[in-house]
Order: sequence, then structure tokens, then C-alpha cells
Amino acid sequence: MQLQLEVKDHSVKVTSLIGDTAPFVGEHICMIEEIKQFVKKHIHPSDTDIFDEITSQVIKGFPKIKTLRFRKTNGTIKIARVTCQKIRNESTHAITVDLKFEDPHKLVNEIQDSTVIENFSAMMNTTNDYIFFKDRNHVFTGASQTLCHVTNRENWQDLIGQTDYDLFPKEYADEYYALEKRVFNGEIEVAQDIQEFIDNDGNKGWVDNRKYPMKNEKGEITGLFGIARDITKIVNAEALAEAQSKYKTLLEVSTDSIHVLDEQGNVLLFSKSFADSLGYTHEEVMRLNVVDWDAQLPKDELPGITKNLFDKTANFQTKHKRKDGSTFDVEVHAKGIVINGRRVLYASSRDITDRVQAEENSRRERMKFQTLFENSPDAYLIMELSASRIIDCNSSAALMLKGTKEDLLGATPDQLSPEFQPNGERSEDLIQGNTDQVLENGNYRFEWIHRRLDGELFPCDVNISLIDYQGSQALLVGWRDNTAIKKREEETKRQAQLAQHNAKLASVGELAAGVGHEINNPLAIIKGYLDAIKYKQEMSDQPDEKLIQIIGKMDIATQRINKIVKGLRTFARTDSDETTEFDPLEALEESHDLLNDIYSREGYKLILDSKRTQNSSIIVGSRGRFQQVIMNLVSNAKDALADCRDKRIKIALGEVNETFEIVVSDKGQGMSEEVQSKIFNLFFTTKGVNQGTGIGLSLVHNYVKEMGGSISVNSKKGEGTEFTLRFPMSEPTKVTELPTLEKAENPHRGKSILLVEDEIEIREILTELLEGLGYTVATAENGEVAIKTLKASKKCFDMVMTDMQMPVMNGLSLLKQIKQLPELNETKVIFFTGGINLDLDSPTSELNGLYDSYFFKPFSSEQVAKAIEDCFNKEHGRKVA
Repeated sequence: MQLQLEVKDHSVKVTSLIGDTAPFVGEHICMIEEIKQFVKKHIHPSDTDIFDEITSQVIKGFPKIKTLRFRKTNGTIKIARVTCQKIRNESTHAITVDLKFEDPHKLVNEIQDSTVIENFSAMMNTTNDYIFFKDRNHVFTGASQTLCHVTNRENWQDLIGQTDYDLFPKEYADEYYALEKRVFNGEIEVAQDIQEFIDNDGNKGWVDNRKYPMKNEKGEITGLFGIARDITKIVNAEALAEAQSKYKTLLEVSTDSIHVLDEQGNVLLFSKSFADSLGYTHEEVMRLNVVDWDAQLPKDELPGITKNLFDKTANFQTKHKRKDGSTFDVEVHAKGIVINGRRVLYASSRDITDRVQAEENSRRERMKFQTLFENSPDAYLIMELSASRIIDCNSSAALMLKGTKEDLLGATPDQLSPEFQPNGERSEDLIQGNTDQVLENGNYRFEWIHRRLDGELFPCDVNISLIDYQGSQALLVGWRDNTAIKKREEETKRQAQLAQHNAKLASVGELAAGVGHEINNPLAIIKGYLDAIKYKQEMSDQPDEKLIQIIGKMDIATQRINKIVKGLRTFARTDSDETTEFDPLEALEESHDLLNDIYSREGYKLILDSKRTQNSSIIVGSRGRFQQVIMNLVSNAKDALADCRDKRIKIALGEVNETFEIVVSDKGQGMSEEVQSKIFNLFFTTKGVNQGTGIGLSLVHNYVKEMGGSISVNSKKGEGTEFTLRFPMSEPTKVTELPTLEKAENPHRGKSILLVEDEIEIREILTELLEGLGYTVATAENGEVAIKTLKASKKCFDMVMTDMQMPVMNGLSLLKQIKQLPELNETKVIFFTGGINLDLDSPTSELNGLYDSYFFKPFSSEQVAKAIEDCFNKEHGRKVA
């Protein structure tokens, strides 16, 4: 290859190229340093110093001839002679640099002298040394026949014109070339090195390689003469001697139990530690066979075992037996070797009792871990730390995620999580942060929303720990489904809200009960005097008809007041969950009169439309909660009609297929289907802040379900809403008609009654009424006076009639003391009250077993007479609700 460069104004251009190397022509290269770097890419790295020397001299005009290694485009190494000179064109004054790369194989001069050839050939064919000649280009110009033994050539003449890179492996050729380079550079007179070689049979050997420079008459080095002598035996002998010395030392100091056996298993050599481990003396060991300490190796099979060990090394665990019969675990490394031409078995054993025990403990721990892992009710995963993918899981994890173990293996955490967590952050971003926490602290616990394989999301408590799993770090991930816990937390929150709500209702109930009692007492006085006046007028020979009409109107007014007060019982009993039988129409009428009176003042009209049969309809449940359900539905209807002209709220009652049906309807704003699907959810509300809690309809739904009923809603936006409730009915109770004074025949006339009442007017009215019925009456203003009267009386009273709310001692305390007095065991007891919060049908009422009959304020003559008649007609013993 010849490369010509044109040099002009310190700029160089490639002008021509002869050869098969990389395409240089047409490339512009500035400055000689760039030329050097460009060409150096194709030169062996170790020969760049030669090219530097050439290019440093060419600028001065001195031609240079050098030999260096050149890398062809196919990657092979070739040796090239480089001639570099500068040529000046006298006419154009242009300077051309001529770089000529010549193949040295073609430069070998043919030897003409036949005599020299004959003598040289005889020497080359008979010598035992490796002799060779090379020119300055590292090309063989002559060689001994022995050199063919390591070059895969048949005749030494086949080596002529070849280089080391044509004959030897590259790593050998590099070593040979480096040594010769020092000779050609004049660095040393004789180059010597002990070098490795491989013969044609693949055997490795060693040569003492020496190379001498060959000079011409001018003293210039024109080539070299080399002679290499095979010293493999010497090297091996020295190595053997060194090895024997080291081996002897090794046998003395080795902590491993080394022993050498013949093919029959008899001991030839052994280390001190081997004898010590078995508990034998040196002389005893020399008489041992391998079966004496290792029964797992049958003696008759040892030759075959030894033969196999020459092909491969064996590593195995076994048990060795000491002289005292005890055994211990060992790890044995064994191999067949040749010593002085004799095949023997070399073995070293190491006591691994502690390791075996540790492995056994580890195995037990792994088994324990695996057992707990597989059988734990909690879900467990093992995740690869590097890729964060699942490499193992237990059945609980598969069950929790609604899949199989095969479905989960290979999955990543983000594939089992929604895109975002409740805090708004992406699951994928949080996962890396959680992993960092585990790596920093060893474990990390947090709450997470996961996704089952069917897409369902669920909350869980996650605990991740860093563990060693099968020799590598991994993440043990424990999952606990928190769905039930979250539901309990929500239920606890709901119960707390309901308790707060019921506490408010209880406060309202207490207030309503107090107000009702305070109204009923004066109302009883008014009604009592009206009944007395009316009775006297009707019994008079000349009754004042106009006065009777006025009294009638006043009586209607008192009845209206009485109904309103009865309506307050709805508030007084809303927190009661006692189950009783009651007439729903009667309960509705109590609420209706009160609500209609209040709503009518705001422009609303509450219509009660009853379509039931003449017999009473009886349902079972909490009367107070039933009334609260109706009040809540009516209140919602009122809110829905706020901006409507038609402000009618209709309550329709009837019996449908053995159920008692109530329909509360309005023509208000109505609801969408989406709202209808959520209205019974706890805390759901469409009202503004501080206008609704979202508890009301949830309570309505729960109360109706508790009574065995059902509730449904039908609504359309802008057309109104209709709630339908259905309750199972019970058999109606036979209604006893109250007797009138005119029709009443009193067989108990003359009986004695102790009347206990703190209100003077009511005491006077009842005294007059009772005496009019033919009874003997004594009075007391409170319970304490009554007890004193009862104890002081020589004759027991036939009946005690007492108010419930009195100062000093109330009616309940009085009734309890009466029950404790044996002398009053036959005395009948009637109580009356203006209170509205008594639930006499409750099995937990404090009044159970303390009374025979009762009536409420305000009362009529008929009600009092009926209560007395019931009391005297009862068999011995107190009435128990």
C-alpha cells in the first residue's frame, strides 16, 4: 500500500492510495499531527512509537525505513515495512509526502548458493534446538526442522517468508515480537526469555528463547538469529521439587484433613489434622483403609471410583467415624492424580458439623417460615427487590385477590393497585417511596388501596420487611384486608352520630314531657269543672241550654288542646325502641293534630286520608319510632314544597294484602334517579351546610326494617315524591266501650278511697266526682302524707288513687312503699298522670306490678269510673303490662 499526501501551507491532502486498506483518498487532514492520528488507527498499539519516529523525521527531509505491525480491515495482524520520504516538485514547489507500506513476505531474497543451502539444510534437519533466522521485518528467512513440531508445518522451508503471527497464537506472537523489537531497536545485545509454547499434540512446554542481532559491514542491524531450547523437563523438575516442599509443609500445617490413597483405598500420605480428626496415631493411620472411617465407600468399588475421579473432580458430603466410634459430618473434595507415574486418590475433608447443624436449623426455620407462610390467614407475598415483581405468594393472597398463585407470579405492585391512592398521589410514585422506606429502616407499615383481579378495590394494612430469600434480598409483604375494620369504623361513627342525634331527641322528649304535664294539670282542672257544671245543668229541672252549648264548645276546645298535648308524646318517645302492639292510625292522629296546627300557620296543609276497615289495624313495633318515621317524611315533604304553590302533604292509610300501607306524598320538586339511589345512605343529603345531616332518612329506613316493614320511593324531577311504607298487621284488639255515668251501675258503692294529689283544684274535682259515684273519700297532698295516713288508719282503705308527679314523695315512690307494707296487700291501686312519656306497655317499665289500673289527665267522669270498675273487678294482684 502506498499513500501520497500533498502538503501546502501546512495543510495536507491525501492524493493517491495504492493497496486494499481503508479509503483515505479525498480526505483533508490539517497538520502532520492529524496525519499521525489518522494512520495510527491502523497500526498495532505497541508500534505507534515507530510511526512517531518516522513522522518526526520526515519534515526535516530525511527518509526513514521502519518495520511495524499493521492491522488489516479483517482484523488480522500483518507486519509491514514502511518507507517514508518527502518529495519537492521544483517547478510547482509543491511538497508530497510519500508513505509506502510493503508486505515483507515479498521482499525475501532468494538464496542462490547451492552449497550453503545443502549445509544449512543438514543443520536445520538434525538439530534438537529450535533455530531460526529473521530479517528486519520479523519474517522467517531460515529455520530448523524442529520448529515444525510447534508450527504445524511439515518442512522448515514452509516457514520461509512467514511471521510469528502466521504461525502462533496471537498472545504468543505478541510476546515474541516485543522481544525482537527490543533487538532491532538496539536496546539489548542478546534478548533472552523463558517462554511458553504448545506443540502440535497440544502439550504445553517451556523454552529458553534467545535472540541475537545480525549486522552488516556498516554495523546496521539487518536481521536476527534465534535459538530456543526446550527446558520443559527442567521447569517441571523444579516445579516438582518446589511442589513437594510446599506439599510437605501443607501436610503439616493444613487445617483440612488431607489424605492420599492408593487405588485400593489404603493410606499413602496424610496430614496431621487428618489423624487428629479421627483420633488415631501416625502409625495407626498408616494401617487404615478408607472403609475404616467411611463405610459409604465400598472397598471393592474403589478402583472404579478412582478411575472416574481422573475424569472429573468429586465434591460430596459424608460422615467420618472416629476411633471411639462417634461420627461427624464432613465435606470431601477428591480427585485422581498421578505421582511418580502412580495413580492415586487425593482427598481433603473438612469438618462441617457446625455448618450442617446450622443448615439443619436454617432448614427447620425455612420449613417453619414456609408452613406459616402457606397457612397464614393473612395474605403474604415475596417480591424480588430489583424488579419489584412477585416471586412467591400464599393461598390467602390468591384468595384475597380472587385469583390463583399462577395469576400473581410475575405481577408488580402497580398492577394490583388503582392509578391513584385516596390522597390523590399516583400509586406508581408511592410504591418507590415505600420501597425506599423499607431499605432505610428494614420494614415499613402503611395503609393502601389494592385492586383484586376482578377489578374490585379494597383497603388493606400493608407491612413490608426486608428478608433473605434463597440467598438474595427480597421483600416480604404482608396484607390484611381492612374492609371489615373500615366497616366497623364507619358503623362506630354512625352509632356515635345516632347517639348524638338520639340524645338531642331525648332532650326534646324530656322537654315535651314536662310541657305536656304542665298543660295537662290545668287542663284537667278546666275539664273537671266543665264536666261538673255540665252534669248539674243536665240534672237540673230547668237546664240553661245556652250554657250547655257554651260548655260543649269549651269541651271541644279542651279536646283540641288534649290532642295537641298527646301529639307531644311523639317527641317524648322517639328514643324508645320498646316493641309493643299499637294502632298506627291512632299514633298518626296524635302526630297529625300537632303537626297540622304548626304547619297550617306556614301555609302548608297536612291531609290524613284513612281507607282502612272499621276494625282497628294493629302493628308491632316501637310506637315512638313509628311516629318519628312519619314526622321525618312529612318534614322532608315540607322542604320539597318550599318553593311550590300547592303546599299539600297527603298521608294516605289503608290495608293492602294483609299489610298496613302508608303513603306520604307531595307535589314538590322531586328527585333524580341518582339521588333516589342514595337517599337512604347514612349522611347523604342534598341540603346545604347546616341545613341537614343526612341521618333522617337513614334512620327511617332502619326503623322500618326493624319493624319488619318495607319502604320505597317513587319520584320524578319536578313532579313530586311518594314514599310508600308497608307493615305486617296483627290481630286487632277488641275495643271496650267506656260507660257513661247515666248507664253505670256501681256495685262498689261505699268503698273507701285515699286520694293523693298535690293540686288542690284537681283534688277537689276528683273528690266531688268520687263521692258522686258513691265512694268514701279521704285526701293527702303528697306521698309522704299518704303513707302516714295509711299507717295511722285503723281501717285499711279499699283503694289508693294517686297522682304520679308530686313534691316531697312522688307517686312511683308511694307505690313502691305500698307494695312493701304487708297490711296493704289487699289494697287496690290506681295512678293517674298528666305526663306523656310513660310507656306502660314496656316490659321494662318501673311501674310493672305496682298498680291495678290507671287514667290520664285531663280525664272525663267516664274514664275515671271505668278505671275504678276495672280495678275492683281485677283478681288479687297487681297489673303487669
